[in-house]
Amino acid sequence: IEVLTDYANAFDDPGKGSTLAQKQYNDGAYVIFHAAGATGNGLIKEAKDRREAGEDVWAIGVDSDQALAYEGEPEENFIISSAIKGVGDSIFNSIRRHIDGELPYGEYEILGLTDGAVGLADNDIYQTVVPEDIRLAVIDAESKLLAGEVTVDSAYGMDEATLKGIIDGAQ
Repeated sequence: IEVLTDYANAFDDPGKGSTLAQKQYNDGAYVIFHAAGATGNGLIKEAKDRREAGEDVWAIGVDSDQALAYEGEPEENFIISSAIKGVGDSIFNSIRRHIDGELPYGEYEILGLTDGAVGLADNDIYQTVVPEDIRLAVIDAESKLLAGEVTVDSAYGMDEATLKGIIDGAQ
């Protein structure tokens, strides 16, 4: 697997998202995952246009199940899954903890899979398109994370050289 990396440096520029998606698809990308807010809408449009032209490409959304944002539109069929952030749940829990007098102000928390703060959209498209062996591997990885057999480091508090090494190692 070759990982291509580009940065839009914007969260509100679908045109930039489309341009970067065109570049990556032209460079041989099969699936593009964005983490760029509304800029990613350009990726989703590009995936739709290319799929309709007969290319075998996909998009992965972010924040919520983005296929639902395009429900009833052709785009929903080309978003293979989404990385889900449970922002609403974390806000609700913070408010509840504030009301209960248990919210520690001035501190940070790292929330993850065990807290229900992140996940993967397991929708009809995912179930139909992603091969069973890969879906089972995802379930296995989630189980290992939840059991504490695998840990995920956070970039929060990581020195810049270590973080750069991780980024460079993924390319």
